[in-house]
Amino acid sequence: MSEEEKLIKLKRDTENSSLVDLEVQAKERFKSLDLLVNCNWDDSEWSYLKKSKSLKFQRIGGGKLPVELETIGKIFVVNILWSQRLRAEPFAPSYISSMIKPLKIWAEMEVEKLADINQDFYDATIIYLRDRYAEPASVGVCVNRVIDYINNNNLLKVHIDTQNIRKALGSTDEQGRVLAKKE
Repeated sequence: MSEEEKLIKLKRDTENSSLVDLEVQAKERFKSLDLLVNCNWDDSEWSYLKKSKSLKFQRIGGGKLPVELETIGKIFVVNILWSQRLRAEPFAPSYISSMIKPLKIWAEMEVEKLADINQDFYDATIIYLRDRYAEPASVGVCVNRVIDYINNNNLLKVHIDTQNIRKALGSTDEQGRVLAKKE
């Protein structure tokens, strides 16, 4: 095996162990978060703040998310809640739910594992949002947050360059000025 092949193999092993390490850390933090009410890590639906406010790790319209997407979604949510656990007011349930929306969209776009995500796929996601959502900018911001988290934790083989969502999906011109609505 050449040195290059060994480095590639080491990189792949590191990516997989990185996700596993993040999952172990998230499970520990999950146990001590009081914001998640009567939940188990393995549940596909978590109660946030109240029993009636739920975070669903499911496809749009129901159905199970692919395992890696569900795992990264749970890790991401726990990370958000953990980093803001000392806030006077917790995040609104709608805000936390919006953070896992990109994972549901990716499942709809037939992503089965994190390795399916690359720069071309990110660009396709932006086009997908533009074509299917009346106001795609808010979802696009969430997509960028998840991508930034994935990039910062080196969960992919390649770094994904994100776009300025307000320019790519918002109703602004090249200089960032809000465009008038045509009637």
